[in-house]
Amino acid sequence: MVLVSESDPTGAVEPKSNTLSHLLSCATVLLFFCLLSLASARATAPQPDEAVYVNPGYNLAYNGHTGTTLYEVRGYMPESLLRRTYWQSPMYFPITAGWFRIVGVGVVQVRLLSILFGLLALVSWYWITRLLLGAATAGLIAMGLVSIDLFFVQGASFGRMDMVCGGFGSAALAAYIFLRERSLLLAMFWSHLFVTFAILTHPVGMLYWLGLLFLILRFDRRSLSVRIVLAGVAPAVTGAALWGLFILQDPKAFFEQMHAALDLITPAFADPDLSSNSIVRSLQLELRHRYIAPFGLGSGVAPVQRLKALVLAAYLIGIPGCLIFGKSRRKAGLTTLAVLALIAIFYLALASPSKYYYYLPHVCMFMAASLGGLLYQLGAGQKRNLIAGAVIFVLTGLQVAGQVTRIRQSPYTKSYLPVIEQIRQHTTPRSMIMGGGELWFGLEHDRYIINDFNLGALSGNVPDVFIMNPLYRDLHQSSQTKDPSIYRHVEQLLDSSRLIYTNGDYQVYLR
Repeated sequence: MVLVSESDPTGAVEPKSNTLSHLLSCATVLLFFCLLSLASARATAPQPDEAVYVNPGYNLAYNGHTGTTLYEVRGYMPESLLRRTYWQSPMYFPITAGWFRIVGVGVVQVRLLSILFGLLALVSWYWITRLLLGAATAGLIAMGLVSIDLFFVQGASFGRMDMVCGGFGSAALAAYIFLRERSLLLAMFWSHLFVTFAILTHPVGMLYWLGLLFLILRFDRRSLSVRIVLAGVAPAVTGAALWGLFILQDPKAFFEQMHAALDLITPAFADPDLSSNSIVRSLQLELRHRYIAPFGLGSGVAPVQRLKALVLAAYLIGIPGCLIFGKSRRKAGLTTLAVLALIAIFYLALASPSKYYYYLPHVCMFMAASLGGLLYQLGAGQKRNLIAGAVIFVLTGLQVAGQVTRIRQSPYTKSYLPVIEQIRQHTTPRSMIMGGGELWFGLEHDRYIINDFNLGALSGNVPDVFIMNPLYRDLHQSSQTKDPSIYRHVEQLLDSSRLIYTNGDYQVYLR
């Protein structure tokens, strides 16, 4: 099956005179994404996950090992975690280690890495959609919708591995589609190299491999040979071998950490009112935690937050719309986009035990690109152009307004930095500080920070200063029924300490 030629919906080749304006439009989209995500990165307070995921890379860069030394592991994770981190995929460690060596350590520096891979994902989706639909304008629309997606920008604003994985995965799909007609051998090699990087960065990278497998079978199943298949197998086997060698350094620690990580994730989604059937339950959990709550459809949500549901509605219309309008051979690229989106949606729903919202960029990219492809095809004719333009305008306005609102609130400067200043004023480099892992970004160079949810109840450590954040408060309240001894310990610590600072999010206590 041959991809659609470079043409508009009527079959006419796009005018070459528009090349300069098209390039300027693409550059504008990428620049706007950089400005929006960078502003968000500078305004958003650090998250605990960001610190724990970059801590092994920091240790690799400066201490020669991949251990996670930020957390109190006793009663939480195996002590082997202090030496080697196995419960995460390993690719993020050398990437962040090298990045820290180049740009230094800090939350903004980590987030810059996410922005760079966000740019890689955007360029990839431009080429994926452009080549599948045979039109540069289709690529521009799809890239534009992905670039302003609320969760995509949030992913690029956080120092987690999600955008790195998404950038590699998107590049894998783009590399295959771009290279397959030039050299199927090179297409197989480069696409599998990128998708191997994605999987080694995070297991969710498997959804990009499933999408790649679909593309191979859809377009080139009759052209495959042993030599071509081996070109794809080689980087995958090499990546698996390197990961295996890392695991073989301490196999017992690997299995201990993976088991402990699953034990931590499972209770977080132990909703009691759902089906006992595992498949149905996974779909229910996916709907509840990944879509209903993040898109403002849960109870107790402000009316303005519910406007996000319009974005989800547009995405959900876009996928069946692509399937309907992609029935003809000339528009078959729409079907391909829709199937790729469905693969991503159902992989996350059925294969991922974690239902946190921060995996949404991996599906929102596919859904936004599908919607972009559909809007391009619907734009044939003046009336349809107006409808497509209105949809793009509304989606852009809603999502950018939401981003700007978050940026103006600036919890990084208004909430996080004042806490860091208070800690510095009341501690010395030898003080023991207990608090959320996110504090590490502000204190790691000259203060000793331990992220201990139990505040020394299991370790016996006694903090000089401890900080309660929303997560610590929630865990403290839940321990009242789950583990009363820990609850009593924390209560006694609170009673014997002096509150020296509070701003609503954080409370700083001095013993």
